Order: sequence, then structure tokens, then C-alpha cells
Amino acid sequence: MIENLETECCEEFSTKVANFYKSKGLDYQEPLGLIPGEEDETVTFTSATINNFKKYIREEEEIPDNGVYTIQDCLRTQNLDYRYEMGISPRFGSYFTMFGLISKPDSLVQTYESTIEFVESELGIPSESIVVHKSSKHDVFNELMEENSKQQWLEDKIDWYNWRYGEEGIRGEGISIEIPNKSNPAETQVIGNIVVIYNRDKPIAVEWGFGLETTKSRLQGLPHPIFSSVIGERYLEKNNYSINEKDILFLDYANILYHLEKNDVKQGRDKYVDRSIKQLFQGLSMQIFLTLRNISDLEDLLGRKKDGLFEEFEGYNYSFQERVSLFLNSYRQIVSNYKGNRTEKKIEKTINKSAQKYGFNKEQEETIIKFISSIDEGSIS
Repeated sequence: MIENLETECCEEFSTKVANFYKSKGLDYQEPLGLIPGEEDETVTFTSATINNFKKYIREEEEIPDNGVYTIQDCLRTQNLDYRYEMGISPRFGSYFTMFGLISKPDSLVQTYESTIEFVESELGIPSESIVVHKSSKHDVFNELMEENSKQQWLEDKIDWYNWRYGEEGIRGEGISIEIPNKSNPAETQVIGNIVVIYNRDKPIAVEWGFGLETTKSRLQGLPHPIFSSVIGERYLEKNNYSINEKDILFLDYANILYHLEKNDVKQGRDKYVDRSIKQLFQGLSMQIFLTLRNISDLEDLLGRKKDGLFEEFEGYNYSFQERVSLFLNSYRQIVSNYKGNRTEKKIEKTINKSAQKYGFNKEQEETIIKFISSIDEGSIS
């Protein structure tokens, strides 16, 4: 149970962020669509606010004098292939909302000062509790560090703070901003980064960005940003603010499906989108199996949209769970028939063939067997 959990929702927090930066005189830029298309053909899905700013870093347009900001829905899918290992969770949500601004290259000091003001005034974090990490290799931030000793600056010899933007010659050097986690104030966790962007060695812009769900989760002491998402908020309300951390992957997948529906993404758009949807369907179906859920649990969180992805997923999930059941029956039969009569290698080979017959790769097969062995002792060797 979480005591005195703040009730500020995603939309309210987003409005607070927007109002602060509007008051600083920055221009607002409409976010990109989830699938950026011609605006940025280097990615399938919009994965960061920088996708919206590439016309500036390509120097196709001049950055407005006051700088610009946006609040962007983002989707990163690189984890979808690797979500079957029980007990392993992503550090961040796959679908998230990100604030970002870009300003002229001489605005580093101003950007930093407004960032600290935002963290203090809007997030309620005392200046001395803010931790800033920089690389000892990045001299561009040395003066900033010397003149802002009120914050805790940490210099790391290993250079973690480099950025690439998918554009030839464009790179970034940055610092990370950390705040205390409410559940453990002695521990600070990163919320975002201020980056100086270069074209080769010439500074061309300053960028500041942070994830809204990540920041909210730090402020509320939640164990993972997914609980600060739209789906996470619904989950907490339905479960009387009791958190089960094994639901992180289930909620992460549900959040992706919810936002794909919201953005009216459909199968058949192109092969890359279709591949991501298939990966999502596989991962979410596996999580329904591993968390002993019914698809109605998902519908309660998402609702139902006629002719949307949920209906397509429903058909896929029914097939997936049926195949799991058939494979498990086959698995139990193989173990029962062959135990003591065949070598372990022969048994394993036969099980592998059965898994392939029902459409499961090695990773999925091992996950299913490992999970069922934990709740079905005695029937599995």
C-alpha cells in the first residue's frame, strides 16, 4: 500500500510543465505523430523529442531566439524481442511522454538555470538535493559546475554522456539531472539530460529533456515509471494503490497497446510497424500466461475500440494461450513417457520439436517450462 500517494494525473502534470516553459517565453511546437513519416524517416516510431527538432540540428531552419519546446508521446520498441525471461524488467516504460526543448548554442547557462528553477519550484526539490552528473572529459560544463556549487556535482571518469542523433556528424555531450526518490530520499535517480549538440566540433544547439512518467514516479516513490502512465494510474486505482511489481511487464505492454489504439495505428501499415505489433502481441500474451490473467483484466484497463488493435490482439491471444496449453500437455506427456527410458538429450530434442510444432522459439519454450515448473511441482522433472 502506498501512503498519501499524490493524485496529480498525467494530464495535470503535463499542463504544469507546459505552463512553466511557456512562462519562460519559449515557443510551443506541436508534437509529431507517433509514426513521424517524412519528418524523420530514420525511425519507425517517434522515439524522442529530438525527432521533432531535426530540422534545427540539420540547420534547415534557424532555432527561434527564445527556443522552442514540445511535449511528445514516444515509443521505443527495442525491448520487445527480449521480454520472456521471468524476473527481468525494463528500467523505463516503452511508451512514455517526454518534454523537450531546443535553444541556441549560447543558451547553456540560461537552460541550466531554468531547469534548476523548474525542479525547485514545480517539483518541490531543494536545490541542494539535486545531483548533476558530468563526464570529466566534457570541459564545456566546467564553468557551469564551478558557478553552481549549490547543487551536488559528480564527475565521472567514464564517459556515459554522449548522444547520437542518426544524422551524419551530429553528436551531443551532456549532463544528467537527478532528484531523490521519495521512497528512498538518500538515493537520487536521473530524470533527464541537458545536452550541447555539435555538428562535428561546432556547437549548434542546447537541448533539455525529461520523461514525465519517470519524473512523476520519482516524486511519488513508485518502483517503476509504468505506474505513472495512464494505464498504471488505472491499475493503481483498481487495486486500491497496492503495487505488485510482477505486473510491470504486463502494464508496459498494455500501455503500448492502449497508445497504439489511441493513435489509430493498424496492422498492414508497413512491415516494420507490423513486426512491432506482432512482437507486442507475443509479449503481452506471454505476460497474460505468466501472471495467470484473463484477457478481461486487460479490457478493464484499456476499454474496447471497435475494429481496433484490441480486437486483433484478442484473436491472437486466444490462439497463443491455446498453443501454450497444447504444448504443455505435450511436454508433460513426453516427460512422463520418456523419463527413465531415454537420455536427457533425447528428451530435450523431442521437447524442442514439440515447441517448434506449436510455434514457440527456444526462449519462449524455456520461459513456459520454467514458469509451469514453479506451480506444477511433481509433474515436471
